[in-house]
Amino acid sequence: MVEPVTLRKGVLGFPMTLAASLGLVVCSTTLMMVCYGFAEAGPAFFLSMIGAGVIVGLFALSVSELAVAMPRASSMGEYARAALGPVGGIWQGIMYFMVFTGLAAEAMVIGMVTNMFWPVIAWQWYTLIFIAIFYVLNMLGIVIVGWTQVVLTVLFTAIYGIGAIVQFAGGGIQPFSLATFGGFAPAGWGAVGVWLIVGIWLYAMVEAPAPLIEEIKNPARNVPRAMFVALGIIFVLQALIGFAAAGTLGAEATFATTYPHVMAGQAFFGTAGFILFGVGTIVATFATFNAVMACTSRVLYGLGADGYLGKVIGYLHPRFRTPWVTLSIVFVLTVILTIVAKSPLWVAAMDAFLFTITYLAICVYTIILRHRRPDMERPFYAGGPFKAPIGPILGVIGTGIV
Repeated sequence: MVEPVTLRKGVLGFPMTLAASLGLVVCSTTLMMVCYGFAEAGPAFFLSMIGAGVIVGLFALSVSELAVAMPRASSMGEYARAALGPVGGIWQGIMYFMVFTGLAAEAMVIGMVTNMFWPVIAWQWYTLIFIAIFYVLNMLGIVIVGWTQVVLTVLFTAIYGIGAIVQFAGGGIQPFSLATFGGFAPAGWGAVGVWLIVGIWLYAMVEAPAPLIEEIKNPARNVPRAMFVALGIIFVLQALIGFAAAGTLGAEATFATTYPHVMAGQAFFGTAGFILFGVGTIVATFATFNAVMACTSRVLYGLGADGYLGKVIGYLHPRFRTPWVTLSIVFVLTVILTIVAKSPLWVAAMDAFLFTITYLAICVYTIILRHRRPDMERPFYAGGPFKAPIGPILGVIGTGIV
């Protein structure tokens, strides 16, 4: 009897799981937005980042509880099915799959940045080439995806983290100065609230381990730990580069470019810094390509494997055991969206809305399942009174306010 083809079980250790979570979040658009945030809101943008981080952290508690209790690749769709029934599961799964649209925003930015350094072909061609490269890597197996993610994550974290620290220490060409901001909250407290909403994007998809859970070693321990360690690293890394960039360039120069995080490198260290930070943003976006393709393809695959979208959607390659059909769907739709989208910011704003709705829904599912499935084994517990979980309730309130 031929054994059925399944995803590779327990091949991703903690470093790969953390790299998936971290590398998926830190990318060209988040680095760009964090620079804009500090340029407009001043040092008060730290409050926006903290508030958004707390809201996403509350969601991370909920998704950790549900993910390790229901370790399925369909992840968000599985949680919705358990809470609301099959129809709710299908719609939630498809909605979460739609976050692949973030790939288009990243692809557009990285194509433009690469064209700026090497204007041999139009930026649109660079975009298509990069999408194709990571499509092929993802088809070749999750272990390749995992190690690629680790290498890329270490590279961009070192480039931006060390670069910002050296600038704060006075090692740059153009000095960093708090006076550049014009006060703690130069645009007023209203701007802090507006940037709190945008700040959700700075952490969006930290839950990347959830769709990969079938392929993660010791998921009850590694999935929650990866998400919360990633949240801390994301905050520190993005705060470092955004604060350093805005405090060096100033608001006018920051908003004068689509790539403030790259131009900051030039202000810090001249041409060498410009090239180094350009490489850093390309590497960060490569990490995002890699992780988004892996995660969103598995959500759609999971719905097919569970019998909701047909056997074709649930197909795995017999040798590589990767979801080739859903990876191909992600590839084609990303290319189409990249061609028709008006701007990367427009796509990112649409994606941020999808994330906010999903985060609200997952907190609600956690509350519902505490009542409907009280006997379900929960290797990770989000805390609070069982029938009135404080974390998910606060998550609903916080996400609702945003």
